[in-house]
Amino acid sequence: LKAAEESLNAEEDYIFERSERISLLLMLPLGADGGKSSSNFMEMYCGALLAVRDLSLRGVKMDVEVIDTKQESYKAERRLLEGKDVVIGPVASSQLEALMEFCPRSRSLISPLEPKAAALCSRGSVIQAPTPWTCQVDELLSWLSEEKAFNDRVLVLKDNSEQQLGEQSRYLLEQLDERHIPYSIITDIESIGMDKLTTNRLLIASDKDAFITKAIKQASTKAEQGCKIVLYCTSKVRNCVGPDVKDLHYCSARLTAAYYVDYNSKDVCDFVLAYRALFKSEPGSFAFQGYDLVNFFVSNCERWGKRWNRRLSNQSFRGLQSDFVFDSSFENGKVNKGVRRIVYDKDLSTTLVK
Repeated sequence: LKAAEESLNAEEDYIFERSERISLLLMLPLGADGGKSSSNFMEMYCGALLAVRDLSLRGVKMDVEVIDTKQESYKAERRLLEGKDVVIGPVASSQLEALMEFCPRSRSLISPLEPKAAALCSRGSVIQAPTPWTCQVDELLSWLSEEKAFNDRVLVLKDNSEQQLGEQSRYLLEQLDERHIPYSIITDIESIGMDKLTTNRLLIASDKDAFITKAIKQASTKAEQGCKIVLYCTSKVRNCVGPDVKDLHYCSARLTAAYYVDYNSKDVCDFVLAYRALFKSEPGSFAFQGYDLVNFFVSNCERWGKRWNRRLSNQSFRGLQSDFVFDSSFENGKVNKGVRRIVYDKDLSTTLVK
């Protein structure tokens, strides 16, 4: 028993070996040679630097190395990862896959943006930071189930012009069936009755932006006429409604998204003011992403030690723009399943629910 106890203690020390200084590696396609620099990734770099500053103010000691993966001289090599505690990047799925060959089992590569990189997680070594769209659909249907009352109707507006459903629409219908949520398929918004006592919970089964745009406009008009409509949609609709989002408000939309910034949050306001002061510009989505990534993963390393990736399962963290929720789906690789819920109220306000 004593030998077993000593063995467990040794394993605990091995897993949670602390670093006096955390070594952070950022691998971004900056194009910093002045030819064709990327404003988006330079912005992400600035957000990451602000996170490094804030962590340092909290007493976290760090060494930071930055590699521009857009340079012709860049090549995936083992030496790039030697001695690194936290590695964010590369961005491109092909570059991530090439570097996986040299990544030791005790380390992980953090995919900061590329959705396709999620497919690499099952092979280990890759942590997918952006939430896949499938998780947005899953969260949307969970939300619908929570809100649906006994007399409510679930309606799915289907695009008849599509010969076959797109990937996201097909997944939506499959999940409705799998969850045993009763629904009716309609092909025209006008077929929704004007019964003011019945709430129509509306989903759109189409991958075409033009169809989604038209459907939301028609649903908004119907809602203004007095029909009780609650629209459920993923962040995909942001590409369809443009800057004028009044139609989402009229439809009392429920939206699930991987990214959303609540500008009423004190932490967000503090970040915006600090970013303006340091970089003389307004932070965009890439800046928030860079800050959240460095803040979350370096904080994990500071708390749990060099093998912090073993402690990601069943953790949750709310960042400025993203939420991080990991489970134990894969042994070494991990996929973020954090999704935010946003309500578009009829008074034209927007509320972050989750």
